[in-house]
Amino acid sequence: MNVREAVIEYLASIPVDHRTQTKYVYRQRLYVFAAWCEREAVTLEQLGGKKGSQITNRFITYLVEERHGSRKDKKTGIYVPMSSTTIEAYIISIKMLLNWCCVEDSEEFSVLVKPIAVKRIKLPRPDQKIVETFTEAQIKALFAACEHEYNPHLRARNRAIVHLFLGTGVRVEELCTLTIGHMDLDPSDPFIKVMGKGRKEREISLDDETRRALASYRRKFRVEAPGDDPLFVTRAMSAGLTTSGVEQMVEKLGHVAGVRGVRCSPHTFRHTFATRYMRAGGDVLKLSRILGHKHLSITEVYLESFSSRDVRQSLRVVKR
Repeated sequence: MNVREAVIEYLASIPVDHRTQTKYVYRQRLYVFAAWCEREAVTLEQLGGKKGSQITNRFITYLVEERHGSRKDKKTGIYVPMSSTTIEAYIISIKMLLNWCCVEDSEEFSVLVKPIAVKRIKLPRPDQKIVETFTEAQIKALFAACEHEYNPHLRARNRAIVHLFLGTGVRVEELCTLTIGHMDLDPSDPFIKVMGKGRKEREISLDDETRRALASYRRKFRVEAPGDDPLFVTRAMSAGLTTSGVEQMVEKLGHVAGVRGVRCSPHTFRHTFATRYMRAGGDVLKLSRILGHKHLSITEVYLESFSSRDVRQSLRVVKR
């Protein structure tokens, strides 16, 4: 059987209430894999059989040697190689497809894919890279960059977004889907309610600066919007911000602020929040809940940059 046929049926089986962005990513990765299988004349029977792990290893080689990442090098304009984390995500998507085939009620797919073959497919080990976080000087410069927007709405919106990233560590998808009705800005106990991965809701407390930034933005520009409307909207105020829109906004702020040596992205804000939280004496278990991590081991990865920076600073003290 053609692998693409299984991909189409698998994607159709994903519930409609599944995150749109997540479903889009699955589709993009699996269609790349299906196209490669067609080029290499790989069938679903072969993939679900004894040679399944060899086939996925060949696909990894293809990703490394022939595909590129989504980002361009700012100096050369050339696309950077695909990261090991992205390659791992491709293989995870393939294993999810094959696991679905194994349990599908219809024998059409389950007879072609053996569970043992899926287990034999090993995930590539991603490079353990330390994510550099923003310094206090860079954070100050990013807030100053917000004032360079050409109208009051964008200035207030961007300030509120930077405050929300730094004050809560939310994911970019969670920020984009935050609705007006999911904010409680009562000064006595302010919080937001976000929909995280796995469609799990969680509440995150707000510090006073973040609360005031959100309250000011809502009063001035979103006061008449209904509760189920997204809080943050586009320049034309006609639609909610998308993840790519926020990523471009953050990258532009970094350029205006002159941020160097740190990738200016929503994910860097998330790591910065975690680092500042722990440096202020926070508890790692509470941090894990705030960030919406399923396992504590994921939170520990976030703390690598915290530990590394502290070690560097300690060495500087020793050398004086």
